[in-house]
Amino acid sequence: MWQVRGGMEPPEEQGATYRQAVESLDGLLPANTRNIRIWHAAIDAHLSLGLANLPFSRRSAESDFARAAGLAGLIVSRDPEDSQERGELAVALRRSALISAMEGRLNESDRLRGQATEELRRITIEAPASTRQEDRAGPSCPSMDEQFSEGNSLMALQAGDLLIGNRGSGGVPGALLVFSPGSHEMSVLSTGRYLSDMVDVASGSRTELYVAGRSRTGSGTIVRLRYDARDGRWLEKPITCGGLLHRPAAIAYRDKRLILADADGQSARLIGVDLVTGWQTLLGRTDTLTEPGKMVYSAAGDYYLSLFWSGEGGPAEIVRLNPNTRKLSVAARYGFLDSPVALAMTPRGDLIAGNREWAANGGNGSIVRIDWRGVQKTVYRSPELSRVTAVAVASEREAWYASAAAPFSSAGLFKLDLVTGKSERIPIVGGLLGAPNALVYVH
Repeated sequence: MWQVRGGMEPPEEQGATYRQAVESLDGLLPANTRNIRIWHAAIDAHLSLGLANLPFSRRSAESDFARAAGLAGLIVSRDPEDSQERGELAVALRRSALISAMEGRLNESDRLRGQATEELRRITIEAPASTRQEDRAGPSCPSMDEQFSEGNSLMALQAGDLLIGNRGSGGVPGALLVFSPGSHEMSVLSTGRYLSDMVDVASGSRTELYVAGRSRTGSGTIVRLRYDARDGRWLEKPITCGGLLHRPAAIAYRDKRLILADADGQSARLIGVDLVTGWQTLLGRTDTLTEPGKMVYSAAGDYYLSLFWSGEGGPAEIVRLNPNTRKLSVAARYGFLDSPVALAMTPRGDLIAGNREWAANGGNGSIVRIDWRGVQKTVYRSPELSRVTAVAVASEREAWYASAAAPFSSAGLFKLDLVTGKSERIPIVGGLLGAPNALVYVH
């Protein structure tokens, strides 16, 4: 009852309601050591009071989060199988980490976030090895014929063009758009047919592209698009479908090597694709509680993949894949990263992450720059970045990012100065920018 009442009150009055609940429930705990419902309610009350106090007193909020963690820890120590309280413990640790980060104690914040992730992983159920996907699979496309693309773009890509991959939305199929920053002209390179839902795009050259997404049948698909100079048209052809591909999220191409990140339950799988045969090979799997964001390659030959967890308390990191050894290592973890859903790389090798921040941070998102040592720096924070979906880098100074639509707010395309942090929204007419999920700057 107190939760409903508190949630309906103005922010400045919520604290009083939650405080009354805390005082009442804490007073009942000594005489009700075996009444788990009262303990659950007390933990929830401290977590709610902490959030209500956060804008006014970090010390009070930190005390309430610590109290919630202590109570949850007691229950878990008595009953290690209580997954609900282990989850509440992870939430309390994550919120304590938020206070540490606000006060500049990043090492302490990272430690608490690591503990929260481990608590969640203890209640994660992994699929038995016998039921896991095979290491290799062949293509299973209904059709692999090359056909002319259903778009109005009749030219090869130009240096400086921006490719925008639109997801399918509201019954409207996805579309691969070409935007010219100089003229602000927009054209459709491909839509429908083999790909109705585009999740990511990789560029092989100005005349060769690879698009990851879902086909009309719902299976994961990779489609190659190439420009035919004789006919002045773009053609498209599926190169692999189904098999290991469940829920494609990111794709990267380098030196005729194509690697895909695919969401698999509570982890991410990295899959290599043979461009000639379409055969898929499992290269590696991340730890549990990870959703793939986006992937880029470096001049050194490594691939970088951003990982996040959609719930509260899980990991936020960027991992490095050596495609020759198939070894995964952590390049950056926690710090300013909450949900690094987008990723790009500067010519010098700095990573640029499009980061959705946890709601308690004020409803913002951020662009975070990460150097080769893993040192993070926030370049820019703003409310529209709470919906960031993709990032592209043109130079050490120039970057672009896209944001998803929300109630009373349309999808957006933005240009960002990585040095000054100045952002500029690009006006898009004609309603073509529906659900942008991928950006590629053409060099």
